[in-house]
Amino acid sequence: MSNDRTGHINWPPWSFDYAVSDSEGLALLNGTFKGKGVFGKFSMPVIRVKYLRDEGETVIDLPIVGGIGGGAGPFADQISWHLGGDHGLQKIANRNHEYIGLTEFSRPGQRWYEISIYSRIGAYHLAQMWYLSDTGFVCPRIFSKGLHINMDHTHHPYWRLDFDIDGSAHNRVYMQDNRGWWFYPKESNGVKVPSTSQRWFVHNERTGRGAWITPGGGDGLPDQFSRIDIAVRRYNQAEEQNPWPFGTGGLGFLNGEDVSDADVVFWYVAHMFHRAAEGSDHWHGAGPDLLVHGYD
Repeated sequence: MSNDRTGHINWPPWSFDYAVSDSEGLALLNGTFKGKGVFGKFSMPVIRVKYLRDEGETVIDLPIVGGIGGGAGPFADQISWHLGGDHGLQKIANRNHEYIGLTEFSRPGQRWYEISIYSRIGAYHLAQMWYLSDTGFVCPRIFSKGLHINMDHTHHPYWRLDFDIDGSAHNRVYMQDNRGWWFYPKESNGVKVPSTSQRWFVHNERTGRGAWITPGGGDGLPDQFSRIDIAVRRYNQAEEQNPWPFGTGGLGFLNGEDVSDADVVFWYVAHMFHRAAEGSDHWHGAGPDLLVHGYD
């Protein structure tokens, strides 16, 4: 039943479990494509939110607009399995009034499966979705609207992508752009350089299968509050599987561990700017495109 917080989807060529945890939103788990492993767990542990001015902060050359001292936050928002109210999941009107929406649709040359949730966190409305295609795409998306106060702000969603390409071992992350190919020998953080058409590739060094990660067109750029676009980490159950431990701070877990032939976790960060003048009903969306490779 799609009103249950956990379940299993068998939609050939994809098979996966899903769960809405108490801190990571709608997560996909144990995913296979054509019977071969692609991911262990895809989730979104946090959405960091930064207003132009923090709560209580006084800046002489900016007008005071709402809030204490004219600011708000910062926040570390998390979507959890709490039903109803202004801080919980909402039934989705166009998905049979279910808490977890499931639907299929077609586009020329592709069939798609959508699994989604809709949440309120105070003034914010958040629609989190995963789109999977029969050609091998997985497209995580987050859409947000709402104003905590009438001030410009940015939402920074953090997706945790634990790839298990043909299993958890022997995975490696490459970066490819118009200058060539590189791989990450150690745990690293990175930023996009849009002029070089960057994308990333998680590859099983033994089997040759892999998955591309391509930035979305509306994913924005880092700022002083959220300084990275991607991060490569070695899987550590005690760290990455637990709830987000950094509060409103940025991603940690950077221990210099070897990721050249390992169980890797790829973090992807987007930056959704909301200009207050656009109003509280203006939706913003972001998310990368993932595409499996070599699964013929």
